[in-house]
Amino acid sequence: MPTWDLEYMLLFGPPENKLELLHGMTPCSFPFVDRALADEHFEAWAAALARWQGVADPPARVVDGTLVKEFGKFKLEQHRRPIRLEVPSVSEAFRWAYRSFWNRALWPMQPTGFEAGYEWSQDHWDIRHNLWTIFEEAQERLGLEGHGIGGVDISLTDTDAVQPDYFFFPGPKGPNMIAGEYFRGVPPLVMEVLSPFSRAIDRGPRKEVYRRAGVPQLWLIEPLTRTIELHRLVGGDYRLEATAGIGEELAVPGFDGLTIAADRVFRTQSSRFDRAPETEAEPPSEWAIPRDRVVGLQHLILLGHTERRREIWNNQSPCFLAFGSADEARHRLERFVFEAAQWEGVNAPTPVEIEPDIEAAEIGRFHFVRHGHVVRLNVDVSGSLYRELLAVNADRAAWDWGEIRAIE
Repeated sequence: MPTWDLEYMLLFGPPENKLELLHGMTPCSFPFVDRALADEHFEAWAAALARWQGVADPPARVVDGTLVKEFGKFKLEQHRRPIRLEVPSVSEAFRWAYRSFWNRALWPMQPTGFEAGYEWSQDHWDIRHNLWTIFEEAQERLGLEGHGIGGVDISLTDTDAVQPDYFFFPGPKGPNMIAGEYFRGVPPLVMEVLSPFSRAIDRGPRKEVYRRAGVPQLWLIEPLTRTIELHRLVGGDYRLEATAGIGEELAVPGFDGLTIAADRVFRTQSSRFDRAPETEAEPPSEWAIPRDRVVGLQHLILLGHTERRREIWNNQSPCFLAFGSADEARHRLERFVFEAAQWEGVNAPTPVEIEPDIEAAEIGRFHFVRHGHVVRLNVDVSGSLYRELLAVNADRAAWDWGEIRAIE
């Protein structure tokens, strides 16, 4: 039977990837079909939490038919099958993380002339919806069989899992589905809508994931310049085959009769209101989050995902947070490293400078890099174990929240 360590709860446990802050706590939930397996995980996760928080592993209490253990402000609850974890969150960090992902000044590879300013996140969602509508209409008009959607997990390979802004699998959806809810395999077409945070990612490591998996077409859609790029896999590498801007359209290779007009893609609220993109932004303060606030490792793991996309690239799940300055990032990294060492039960190492203003630290499954004001964490996970988790997620029996005492 599969075993998922505690990091899987934090990385993939927010229900439907909805990251919420309720009375200072962020809830995570994890399903189990087998009760005995849930028991094993409850005990193993309790031991890991006790080690991470530097406290004793307490005996479980029964509260309203639920087993409960508390580790400082963390609360671990075992229901009939699912396990729920309440994670303490600093509200200032929660608010900062969301705003920071849409601030171009904090992230590299912004288009020329757009190096600063906040983007309107609604445009991003409008474009995703437009892509879905274009393909839905094409299916009806052309009799195209298949299934297209965005923001849903694809177990791409045994080592990679992604959540593209839009993808399409032609033909019957059964062979590419996991329990009728998630997808597996390599779609012939993936589309990504660029955002302040994701521009460098979509043109760098995420693009490399798609290349390595063999995704034939990668479309990159740039809201700021209102341009569409079609990259095709040729000889194992992506080649920019065509671009289109307002007033132009592109044919979709392999989808006879389907063209995509840029005007339709970029029909967003800001375009309707003729709202020009911001190109200026107030520089952040040296400390985006007050220095006296302890920003624990859980914040980097939970908050470090733009658009709530939790992915796996080559058996590692990436997390990123930008801070107000390099000094703040160093300070936060010191805390992250300390807590990761407690989690792993080892002495905390000193981050090593590998280039000017770039330092790294390795602690077991946790791999940290600070580059200027940005801290990145890669957490070792298994893409194949995640595929098994998706199947469990789709099983209603795994979400039986009934009272434990009713079955004891």
